[in-house]
Amino acid sequence: MGAEKKRIGRPPNPEAPPTPALWESPGIDKQVDEILTALDMPKIDAETRGIFQRMIHRQKYFGGDPKGRIIFIIRAITESTGNEGALIGPVVRAVSSCLTPEIIDRGLEVIEAMDKIPLLSILETMRGLDAFDGYSLDHYYSIAIRNKLAAILKPAARSAAKPARVKQPKPPRSLTRIPEIERNIALGVKLLALRAATPGNAPVRSRGAQAISGRRSDHGERINEGSSRLRRAARNLPTLELDRVV
Repeated sequence: MGAEKKRIGRPPNPEAPPTPALWESPGIDKQVDEILTALDMPKIDAETRGIFQRMIHRQKYFGGDPKGRIIFIIRAITESTGNEGALIGPVVRAVSSCLTPEIIDRGLEVIEAMDKIPLLSILETMRGLDAFDGYSLDHYYSIAIRNKLAAILKPAARSAAKPARVKQPKPPRSLTRIPEIERNIALGVKLLALRAATPGNAPVRSRGAQAISGRRSDHGERINEGSSRLRRAARNLPTLELDRVV
């Protein structure tokens, strides 16, 4: 058998490297590094870094203060007792879902409440159930953390709530109707006086009076026209002599 012939032609084009996502730009990555350096944080995993990068990227669409939010998330997790090593993707997403503007305003109370929530222990317990996939685990884990945080902060939130407003009853219509009618009459009198004082305005007549006057005028014209016709017919009749019957 002869030697195998070599293929002639251009070599195949190399595969193009994947295009990085918009939030993976060097500028956004630098901002995340600046936050971590300011907090003396060690390196974080790629999943957690991607979450922080997305928060900064969404600022140009939704506004807000993503850097302040990231700092609050990191402090709420790492400065709470027992959660020092919980700065991972699922925990960061769950804590971020809890931080509404009202919760963030509570400040140090949130970190103290996190002392009572074992973030990693709850996550491992839910994973051990073998009842959730990746998405549903994140979803229900976030709900669990959100409910526990709300239960801890709820008493203080209730005590700081504003007192309920008592709605004052309205006076009966029989008392408010007469002053309203008097105001409408006074307004009508003023408008009539203004109309009379304006040069060139005709006297005000009601629609009913105008309609009756128009009907009377039409009726009179028809009577006058009928009388004229009778007079013309009488002039054209011949003179008749009647014999007197004895």
